[in-house]
Amino acid sequence: MVEAFSYLIFLPRKAGGGHKVINLNASRSKRKNPEKDLESQRPGPESKPPFFRILEAVWLLTFAFLILAPEMLSAASLSEKTAASLITVNYSNSLFLLPICPEPQKKPATSPLHLRIQEFLVKKVGLEPIDKLEQELKPLVNTEALDLYLFYYWLRGQPLEGLCLSRLQLRLSPADPILLNNAAAFLYAAGEQKLASEALAEARAILPDNAVILSNSGVVNYLLGQPGGARKYFLKAVSLDNHQPEANRALHLMKLQESPAERFTPYLKNSLSGAYRESLARLVENPPIPLAFQQEIYSAWPDLPEDFESYYRQTPYYQSAFLRMEGKEVELRENFEKLLAAGLSFPETEFSVAGGLALSSARAYMYLTELEGKLDYLEREIESPADMKLSEIVARANSQLETLWKDYQKKEKACLRLPREERIECIKKAQEEYCLRYRQQSEYFYQSCRKVVLSFLRQADPYLKDFVGRFYFWLRYLPEEPRTRKKLEAELRLWRLYQRLWEKSFLLLTRLPPPAFKDCLPPLPLEPETSAEPIISLYDPSSGISIDYEDPKLTFRFRPDRVIFAAFPPLPELSPVGKPFMSTVHLYPPETSGGRPLYLVLEADGKLSDIGELGPWAYTGLSTATSWRILLNLSLPESLKEASRFP
Repeated sequence: MVEAFSYLIFLPRKAGGGHKVINLNASRSKRKNPEKDLESQRPGPESKPPFFRILEAVWLLTFAFLILAPEMLSAASLSEKTAASLITVNYSNSLFLLPICPEPQKKPATSPLHLRIQEFLVKKVGLEPIDKLEQELKPLVNTEALDLYLFYYWLRGQPLEGLCLSRLQLRLSPADPILLNNAAAFLYAAGEQKLASEALAEARAILPDNAVILSNSGVVNYLLGQPGGARKYFLKAVSLDNHQPEANRALHLMKLQESPAERFTPYLKNSLSGAYRESLARLVENPPIPLAFQQEIYSAWPDLPEDFESYYRQTPYYQSAFLRMEGKEVELRENFEKLLAAGLSFPETEFSVAGGLALSSARAYMYLTELEGKLDYLEREIESPADMKLSEIVARANSQLETLWKDYQKKEKACLRLPREERIECIKKAQEEYCLRYRQQSEYFYQSCRKVVLSFLRQADPYLKDFVGRFYFWLRYLPEEPRTRKKLEAELRLWRLYQRLWEKSFLLLTRLPPPAFKDCLPPLPLEPETSAEPIISLYDPSSGISIDYEDPKLTFRFRPDRVIFAAFPPLPELSPVGKPFMSTVHLYPPETSGGRPLYLVLEADGKLSDIGELGPWAYTGLSTATSWRILLNLSLPESLKEASRFP
């Protein structure tokens, strides 16, 4: 490529005129004989002496540099050869060739993330408010509860304040991936997706296999107009955590955009299994409950041996079980009566209303009513027919054994009419025949009863386990008073139903007439051969959620049905209080606190949709010994209009 040069040619002043300046832009290939061109412009005999021409040339050279310096700096396309070329001065002709040869510009180094965040904040609200806020927030930096203060601002819908506090901490901990992720979440909430993307890129470089950071990267990429890149991040997130709620929800929404007719996808179920979100659960008739509330319901069923004689020997076992169940029923009934007599009081209620979020679901009452209806169905359509069949079997057994006894009495009278030496043998045979027939009849009716009881147990077991597994999950959404009342009523009802299952198993022993002769059946053991432990696990998986934090400025309380937070005096603010942003928040208490990590689900309208314990797959390596940590997991908006409240 031909290199181009720009020259300024200064011609000496002629008589009666000024200096003539010519600007030539020509390539070397076009200037075949530049000296010939210059020769035609040599001064005549009327020119000034050489000394004055030299002074004049120096002055003009200085003036030319002053005028052409900006142009020389902006011409970055010139080669090093041109930049190194010399200025040629021809004193004999008073001609100066000045090549424009600027130095190549250097790219400015990228400023640290916290400085770029500061620039964004200053543009947003001004320098003076930011400086004032940072001065007030500085005492919170590098404290054990820093993330709780960030969580406070997140729950109050104040991203600028949270971003300012995150920035102060980033100056000291620029390589903290959790802090970078949370700063990205605040940037997203403040409407700055580009900076959020850069913060997440730094977080991924440090912690590449964190499903939450990958999911957030997908959300930000989607809003930046890169759905393909977003999908890759979401897919990688669910490959690391199959029940990652936000990544699965995002993939479900993207699938619906591609195929509107496909209303149900595996991503929908996986998302709800990770965390319950009311807005997503409405798409499913029977949504799965989160893994945190799925429990293995333990229930001890009565022992029903294969044969009647073994069943008969279990009499002490059933007697012991019956006494235990009666004691449990009395305990539950007394607790319920005491609660009603003492009244229901909840000291945290007023405080939580003033500052906090309670679980909210418009579908909880519907699902609880549905569960109670299933118990009604179990009692009406399954238990009642089973009771009728058992009563019929027991009645026929009693009738048959009564007939058997009458037949024996007839034979005994006939034996008494025999000669004395034959009577004893005749009566003995009659007794043996009676015992044999008694055992046969008892075996027959026992097998009939056993079949009915086992069938009922098989049908009742899934109803009971489904009720227990779902009941405690939906119960949390009720207000305090009806929740406590319904909990005790349901547990008492469940226990009575469970008790009736056991009663059916030894109904035949209590209703069947004993044999007329003791030798007909083997003697009963004095103690049960096996320990009777009638029990069904009535356990609320959320009952262990009770985590508190309190310092002179901030209070947090986490309960199964709410999160309570307040600051006294109020923390510094830049913007009015808003609603929490749609997200899932992971909370990691210090290991020394004894609390387990939690997740909280926030809806688009600011309501708390779910709170539960994180499984071990979701928090490996993130808990610390003494510090509180949070991990903000952004939700993909259903439309781009919902991307941010801070455009």
